[in-house]
Amino acid sequence: MDLVLILIVSGVALAVVLGWSTYNRLMALDERCNTAFADVDVQLKHRHNLIPGLSRRCAPSSAMSTRS
Repeated sequence: MDLVLILIVSGVALAVVLGWSTYNRLMALDERCNTAFADVDVQLKHRHNLIPGLSRRCAPSSAMSTRS
Protein backbone atom coordinates (compact mmCIF):
# COMPACT_ATOMS: atom_id res chain seq x y z
CA MET A 1 0.00 0.00 0.00
CA ASP A 2 2.80 2.43 0.88
CA LEU A 3 4.65 1.69 -2.37
CA VAL A 4 1.53 2.36 -4.44
CA LEU A 5 0.95 5.66 -2.64
CA ILE A 6 4.57 6.71 -3.17
CA LEU A 7 4.31 5.86 -6.88
CA ILE A 8 1.08 7.83 -7.27
CA VAL A 9 2.45 10.87 -5.44
CA SER A 10 5.69 10.82 -7.41
CA GLY A 11 3.74 10.41 -10.66
CA VAL A 12 1.59 13.42 -9.84
CA ALA A 13 4.67 15.42 -8.82
CA LEU A 14 6.38 14.50 -12.09
CA ALA A 15 3.31 15.58 -14.06
CA VAL A 16 3.21 18.91 -12.21
CA VAL A 17 6.92 19.55 -12.81
CA LEU A 18 6.62 18.68 -16.52
CA GLY A 19 3.55 20.89 -16.88
CA TRP A 20 5.27 23.78 -15.12
CA SER A 21 8.39 23.37 -17.24
CA THR A 22 6.39 23.23 -20.46
CA TYR A 23 4.40 26.33 -19.50
CA ASN A 24 7.59 28.29 -18.74
CA ARG A 25 9.16 27.19 -22.01
CA LEU A 26 6.09 28.26 -23.98
CA MET A 27 5.98 31.64 -22.23
CA ALA A 28 9.68 32.20 -23.01
CA LEU A 29 9.09 31.34 -26.68
CA ASP A 30 6.09 33.68 -26.77
CA GLU A 31 8.20 36.49 -25.35
CA ARG A 32 10.96 35.84 -27.90
CA CYS A 33 8.36 35.94 -30.68
CA ASN A 34 6.95 39.24 -29.43
CA THR A 35 10.46 40.69 -29.20
CA ALA A 36 11.27 39.59 -32.75
CA PHE A 37 8.11 41.20 -34.11
CA ALA A 38 8.86 44.39 -32.19
CA ASP A 39 12.37 44.47 -33.67
CA VAL A 40 10.95 44.10 -37.18
CA ASP A 41 8.44 46.86 -36.46
CA VAL A 42 11.23 49.19 -35.33
CA GLN A 43 13.23 48.49 -38.48
CA LEU A 44 10.22 49.15 -40.71
CA LYS A 45 9.44 52.43 -38.93
CA HIS A 46 13.08 53.48 -39.28
CA ARG A 47 13.00 52.77 -43.03
CA HIS A 48 9.71 54.64 -43.33
CA ASN A 49 11.28 57.67 -41.65
CA LEU A 50 14.26 57.59 -44.04
CA ILE A 51 12.19 57.67 -47.25
CA PRO A 52 11.37 61.45 -47.28
CA GLY A 53 15.05 62.38 -46.92
CA LEU A 54 15.99 59.98 -49.69
CA SER A 55 13.31 61.45 -51.94
CA ARG A 56 14.56 64.99 -51.31
CA ARG A 57 18.14 63.98 -52.12
CA CYS A 58 17.20 62.09 -55.28
CA ALA A 59 14.81 64.71 -56.67
CA PRO A 60 17.50 67.08 -58.10
CA SER A 61 19.38 64.33 -59.89
CA SER A 62 16.12 62.88 -61.15
CA ALA A 63 15.08 66.25 -62.55
CA MET A 64 18.50 66.69 -64.20
CA SER A 65 18.34 63.31 -65.91
CA THR A 66 14.87 63.97 -67.33
CA ARG A 67 15.98 67.33 -68.88
CA SER A 68 18.75 65.81 -70.95
